[in-house]
Amino acid sequence: MNESLLPTRPVLLGTEVLRGVGPDGSPLRVPVAAVLDAAEARFATNAKIAALWQEVSALVDRLKALEDCYDELPVPTGADLQPEIAALTARVTLLEAEIKTKKDK
Repeated sequence: MNESLLPTRPVLLGTEVLRGVGPDGSPLRVPVAAVLDAAEARFATNAKIAALWQEVSALVDRLKALEDCYDELPVPTGADLQPEIAALTARVTLLEAEIKTKKDK
C-alpha cells in the first residue's frame, strides 16, 4: 500500500473507528488511532530486527575473516594459556562478588 495515500495521523485521532464483527459475533469497534499505534510499533520492531541482523552479519563476517587468518597463527599450548585463564578466573570472581553485593543491598 502506498503510504502517501493514507490520511495524515492528526486527521485520524478523533473518534474514527473501524467497525467489524468480533469472534463471538458481537459488534466490534476499534479506534483507528489504536490500529495506527500497533502498525507503528510493528514497523519499529521490524526495523530493530533488521538492524540486529545487520550487526549479526557483520560479526559473522569478522569471524570468517579471523578463521581465514587462523591457519597462520601459532597454536597455543596449555602452558601459554595458564596466565590468561588465571586472570579471567580472578575477573569472574570479582564480578560475582560485585553482583552479590548489589543483590544484597
